Amino acid sequence: MAFLLCGGFAQGREYTFQADAGAGQDYNSNLFLTPQPHEEIWGSNIGLNANFSAAEEIWNVTGNTRFQNYYYSDSNLDTENIFLTLIGNYSQNERTRWGLRGNYTRDSTRTSFTEVNDLVFQQVGRDGKSLNPSWTYALDEKTSLNLDYQFQTTEYDKTENSSFPDSQVHTGTAGLQHRYDDRLQLNGTFSFTRYTLPGSATSTPFGPFLTLENVSEETRIDYANLLAGFSYAVDETFDVGLSGGGQYSMTEAGSRSLLRDTSGNELVLDEQHLTSETPTWLLNANATKRFERSQIGFDFSKSSSPNIYGDLIDDTRYSLVVKHGFTPLLNGSARLVYSERGTGQVDSDALLHSYSAQTGLDWSLTESWTVSASYRYTQQAIDTADERPENHAVFLNVRYLWDKVQF
Repeated sequence: MAFLLCGGFAQGREYTFQADAGAGQDYNSNLFLTPQPHEEIWGSNIGLNANFSAAEEIWNVTGNTRFQNYYYSDSNLDTENIFLTLIGNYSQNERTRWGLRGNYTRDSTRTSFTEVNDLVFQQVGRDGKSLNPSWTYALDEKTSLNLDYQFQTTEYDKTENSSFPDSQVHTGTAGLQHRYDDRLQLNGTFSFTRYTLPGSATSTPFGPFLTLENVSEETRIDYANLLAGFSYAVDETFDVGLSGGGQYSMTEAGSRSLLRDTSGNELVLDEQHLTSETPTWLLNANATKRFERSQIGFDFSKSSSPNIYGDLIDDTRYSLVVKHGFTPLLNGSARLVYSERGTGQVDSDALLHSYSAQTGLDWSLTESWTVSASYRYTQQAIDTADERPENHAVFLNVRYLWDKVQF
């Protein structure tokens, strides 16, 4: 990808750059959705975002850089976040296309809390990196084959109260798409993912000559997915999509407790090696209806993937999104989401139920200035607990967009 960025201003080559800056205020009645005693949190944020691109006839490179800082009434929650993305595409010929995507993220578990929807009641900084090469080949005018690989690593800051493990994920995907006609497109994918958490060990003195060691072996989750589906344009204003299939997962983990003397001799006190195999079904369905000034979208998904602690979790999710343009400069939206998700508790079928409702307005004062305001209500409930923690959040943001530079 580097050679794409280093060339001169050749004829036919186009470069673009556009930046925007924003600032905002927010209020959360229960930021971490904890049933424990908590305080109301007031916060402010400031961010700078930049998009850039370079392109010729057979290649293009796009990138995004975003800095987003949050400052709160509880200074322990302050974070300075960085998001970097670089994407390159190269068309070798009329049939073959190569792609490469790289991401770097510096954020915290709190800033991504609503995305992963896990039981995260504390804030821990983390670094995420991913690399994603891809290859697409047109078998004919209507059918294409795509091969994709992604490597992702997440490393958490080590703190006195943190127990979040680092993780590595390798995913390979093969996909086939066929455009049956102008309305109907068929697709099928097969993917294999290996999710690993590194092992760990702790040592504690046990008398004058012995040491007690507790060793956790590497945890590995392998899962394969096979999905088939379609997308269909019922008419010019109504689209539907459906895909389904199965997933087979295998988890391996182990631990040992032992005593070790000063000479290195060891006595194993306890040793466990656990292996589990889990088949499950997967389903995704969506529908979008467009009106003259409005749009309604519905999504349903049933999936299974590791959560932040490395537990394989089933997740069922429903969402309804409504968008409406009141005027060319004033737009509104509303979103309802309900999800059922396993808690990862050993020997428990308890589910984490999450409810979220959000509404907001975006007002374009000028071509450059935009003001947005929104309210979000969130509630979580666990089958095994009586508490139903909830959060009321209000957001007010102002954004300024500079003119796009093109040369």
